[in-house]
Amino acid sequence: MIIRKQIYLALIVFFVFCFGSLEVLGRENVDYWYIKNFEMEMKVNTDSSILITEKILADCGQAVDKHGIFRVVPTVTKIPNKTIKTPIKLISIMDFDGKSLKYKTIKDSMHDTITWQIGDANVNVSGENGYQITYLTKNALLTDNPDFDELYRNLNGNFWDIPTDNFKVRIIFPEGFKKDNSHISYYTGYLGDENQDLAKYEWITDNVLEFTSLGILEPGEGITASVSFPKGLIQKYQSTFFEKYADYFPYLIFLLPLILLIICFRLWSKYGRDIAWRKVVIAEFDIPFDLNPIEMGVFLNNGNLGKNIIPAGIVSLAVRKIITIEEVPGQFIIKYRDWKLKLLIDKEEVEKLALPEKLLIKEIFSPLSKKEVLISDLKHFKFNEKASQIKDQLVKDGFMDKKAFSYQGLMGGGIALVVVAFFLSAFIFRDLLIQIYPALIISFFILILFNILMPKRTEKGAELAWKISGFKLYMNVAEKYRQRFYEQENIFEKLLPYAILFGMTKQWINKMKIIYGQEYVNSYHPVWFVMAAGSNFNSFDSLNSAISNISTSISSSVGSRSGASGGGFSGGGGGGGGGGGW
Repeated sequence: MIIRKQIYLALIVFFVFCFGSLEVLGRENVDYWYIKNFEMEMKVNTDSSILITEKILADCGQAVDKHGIFRVVPTVTKIPNKTIKTPIKLISIMDFDGKSLKYKTIKDSMHDTITWQIGDANVNVSGENGYQITYLTKNALLTDNPDFDELYRNLNGNFWDIPTDNFKVRIIFPEGFKKDNSHISYYTGYLGDENQDLAKYEWITDNVLEFTSLGILEPGEGITASVSFPKGLIQKYQSTFFEKYADYFPYLIFLLPLILLIICFRLWSKYGRDIAWRKVVIAEFDIPFDLNPIEMGVFLNNGNLGKNIIPAGIVSLAVRKIITIEEVPGQFIIKYRDWKLKLLIDKEEVEKLALPEKLLIKEIFSPLSKKEVLISDLKHFKFNEKASQIKDQLVKDGFMDKKAFSYQGLMGGGIALVVVAFFLSAFIFRDLLIQIYPALIISFFILILFNILMPKRTEKGAELAWKISGFKLYMNVAEKYRQRFYEQENIFEKLLPYAILFGMTKQWINKMKIIYGQEYVNSYHPVWFVMAAGSNFNSFDSLNSAISNISTSISSSVGSRSGASGGGFSGGGGGGGGGGGW
């Protein structure tokens, strides 16, 4: 009988040993992350903060492409009907030998967590790796109950996605703490469970309490402890000004566009508001101040280039017999027309031209020894960079205010800063982006608006704008002034570049048909425009079509648009969180 009992006992011990060790034996030859040992020390301070040191021995066996672990910690404590902020201050992340480890901090303001991703994406690890994380959690104790204070904390975290073989936490209360005056409750298992079968606790001394796991903690399983004790030992946490009003700080960012709007409006009102010119617009028969199309276009665009300025400038040079424009037929089955520009004057004569025309010729025929160029070859044409020189000339001639352009440049710098801030938020401070991007976008459009409005016309410039309006009126109703056309030679060609500038080429040509009649139209052939062999120039319609094609070719080849305007969740209580391997 005794022998039979001994045999049964031996079998029981054998089966317990074998089956109880299956999980541990299963850890051999692993190819995944798990926590072999997790030791934590929590030092409770009298200011309601807790200094926490976590020593995590993690093992990934012979798994490939593994780099480290990540630890997620909540920054709030959630209790019924209340969420308490518990600010986290990281002190160090190192290995067990005290060597600092590489890590990345990720703050998630939407879910109130902070994550430390430990490891290097360019370095693979294997086997056992030790990680020691030390951080301070503020406002970590509950002190609102009038009868007692409480440490209510999820100890290891219910949100690990890897298992933990062994877990132990040592909680050190302040001097003067008496275990006999405390009350302990604890809960283990998955979120919401109230079991106590996964852990045990014991008092080591009068103020040192230890919780130890009784088996493997699977992903999602945690240990939550509540230790209540008499009031008087712990002080109620005093939030700093920043912590107290942190929820409102994101809204303060909207002061930026408001302040910016006030500043920009005052600068524009003082330095950028155009002088009011209240005269009634009347027809202006002569070119205002004898400006060439390029100067007039830059003036109308507040110091920048517009899409019709370069075509108007080229046609202006052509009708004045400085260049010729020659059609070049395509060489393929589907014929793509090109245009050849020929320079008819020498270098000395170029220097005598007005500044805008001189700059345009030098940019097209660079170097000036070159006498012919195809428009399609002007891929590196950068005349928009010359707009500032023409703008300076307009300032020098008294049409535009220099100081206004200085403030426009300042606003351009502000636009660049807003763009930089936006991209820094998007790629570096991603959690900040949600809070600040509306304010940045509003600020961006305020700066863009006043950057456009800022250039100021002087009194002389206001007069020029009035005269240009009258000039356009005259060209719009040209048929009313037939006699002037009969009296002035070549007025059609003289004003053609301005029609191109104002975007009314077809309208201008149609008015010439009305004024001069069909016989003139049929016999007209401009000497500055040469059609390709086999093409027929039979009317103003051919000229209109050609000018339209030239303008399109110039726009697509050289680009006349200017850039000068600038442009824990926790399983209960505080703490907890979770983590995993990566």
